[in-house]
Amino acid sequence: MPIYSYTGMSVPTHMTSPKAMALADKYMSMKGLYSYMKAHYQLIVVTCLNIAIKVDSRTIVVTSQELSDLCCGEYTCEEIESEEMCVLHALAWYVNPPTASQIANHILASVENLQRPPNEWDWAVLVDRVHRLIKASVLDLGLSTQMRPSTLALASI
Repeated sequence: MPIYSYTGMSVPTHMTSPKAMALADKYMSMKGLYSYMKAHYQLIVVTCLNIAIKVDSRTIVVTSQELSDLCCGEYTCEEIESEEMCVLHALAWYVNPPTASQIANHILASVENLQRPPNEWDWAVLVDRVHRLIKASVLDLGLSTQMRPSTLALASI
């Protein structure tokens, strides 16, 4: 069960978690950033989750206090807001990276246009299975943090 289910937070789409992890990965892999303590990495991921929610939905608002509560008070509202500005500035406000599902959709659309499958149902099953594999990959720490979204998309296809 996702962590946001425990808190009553509503996350807009199934793309929010992968987007948050992609932002965190991009931020942590930047030159000049060094290894952090586990607690600081948690702050970065929670901050990136907040950014991803803001990007995905204009109707869902998660406050800094709710994020602080999500982390059991480990971080203050000010620390969360400060970290958000650090991440945004470091990423130069590029906060909408392509996800594995988006890349898979693009590749599948290209293939579908080249040769129409004889049975429409088979194509729908293939697309569904590809997206199930991508969704399952989020649960594997190694796949979700160490693999590029394009690699996950191609492997799922």
